[in-house]
Amino acid sequence: FCRRGALRKSQIKDKDGRLHPVNRLVAPLEALSGDLVMSASNGRCKVDDVAAFMQHIDNAHLNPPPIGSAGRADADAWRAQFAGAYEVLETARPVEPARLAGLRVGVLEEWFCVGLDAGVERAFRHTLDVLGRAGAVLAPADIGWQHDHAVLRDLFACEPVPHYADGVRADPDSYEPFIVADLADGEVTPLRQYLASLARLDAVRERALIDADDWDVLACPTLPLPPPPIDGPDLTLTLNRNTKAFNGLGWPAISIPCGTDDLGLPVGLQLVARSHRDDYLLAVAAAVEGALA
Repeated sequence: FCRRGALRKSQIKDKDGRLHPVNRLVAPLEALSGDLVMSASNGRCKVDDVAAFMQHIDNAHLNPPPIGSAGRADADAWRAQFAGAYEVLETARPVEPARLAGLRVGVLEEWFCVGLDAGVERAFRHTLDVLGRAGAVLAPADIGWQHDHAVLRDLFACEPVPHYADGVRADPDSYEPFIVADLADGEVTPLRQYLASLARLDAVRERALIDADDWDVLACPTLPLPPPPIDGPDLTLTLNRNTKAFNGLGWPAISIPCGTDDLGLPVGLQLVARSHRDDYLLAVAAAVEGALA
């Protein structure tokens, strides 16, 4: 959960000079990008080390980084809050790119490619063309997420309550309104309803694996829309439509740049692998980055 102040530092201007937020929910980790792997081309840490690192973050109830006059986080102050967390990280190791020739790419047309912004769709289709020319085998894929896409609603509302509800109640103005609303919903959600949502999620996960042997990685746009103007409407639920599915499934996913829209705003390609194939996904992403360079 990000406080408002931590969101200001991640902005980009379009060709008309309007500000847009970029990666608004992971922005506070930007100060860590030299130590924690943020892209395939930067190298990688052992998965177990990253898991231990994130567990420390979860348990530490960390505050957002201070924002300097330039609108960027004070990296030293941010790092100071992590105490011994860095002791669990190894030095990043180079990623050996996978072979694109023969790579089976499942294109998530259903749900994930519906209602795309025209600029996002052009960049995404161009990227698929590049992969096809590199020898990848492209085919439509359907994991069935559209059949119960709201399955995470109760889980996202309920599970943060023990960790964050007290702090949000004490200082609600420092948090995004949707965070305050979600926590309020979570506090009054009946246990039976929460358990029913867990059972639904199990069914969704089983359905998603039905055709999993037909592809090596899945591909879709990271966001269906470009980053909206920072003074525009809150489009959070629309923007995270394509990413939260894999939080629920527990599958590793990575976003890499794949071009820009008509205003020069970045478009992301999301690649997804099956559970426990993190290293393979990083290798594929490194190869795709090379093909797009």
